[in-house]
Amino acid sequence: MFGLFKSKSDTAKVIDKVWMYRQGKFNACRDMAALNPSIAFVAFFEETQRELQAVLQGVHVLLASEVSVESVRDRMIVFVEHHPVIAEEQTIFKKLNLKEVNVLSGLDEPLFMTFNGAKTIELMKRMGMHEHEAIGHSMISNSIKRAQKKITEVHKSNIPASSQAKWFELNPARRR
Repeated sequence: MFGLFKSKSDTAKVIDKVWMYRQGKFNACRDMAALNPSIAFVAFFEETQRELQAVLQGVHVLLASEVSVESVRDRMIVFVEHHPVIAEEQTIFKKLNLKEVNVLSGLDEPLFMTFNGAKTIELMKRMGMHEHEAIGHSMISNSIKRAQKKITEVHKSNIPASSQAKWFELNPARRR
């Protein structure tokens, strides 16, 4: 009743915006940087960092493993991808003292392709969604969180990698 008995979580609330393709996400980042030049974009993988810096031309994209409270002080923070392991994300969010986090994703990224991202893209197209449009809802964020938990259950390790695709290659799923 009224959340009185609900357990308090020390995890950050994630607000997801999902595009069909990474390019749509990158275009949105370019638009966001034009509106707010002090925005801090943060990537979990070096490949995403390099790709986004090329699109943004001159806007520095931070790497999650190197980000500090000082480097993002007084700046809007936007994460430009999910890490496959939810604990990795929450560690960074906690390190930055974030209670609420915006994460941008594309359904063509390896994390989503693991869970039939291609079928979801086709469904969104049939529903009339355009490539420059994003969807976002707590149900989507909860689905992504469940997917990350499932990944944690079936992958033996968490070997760091330079990209999401390389992460899945280096961290194979455990056979049941």
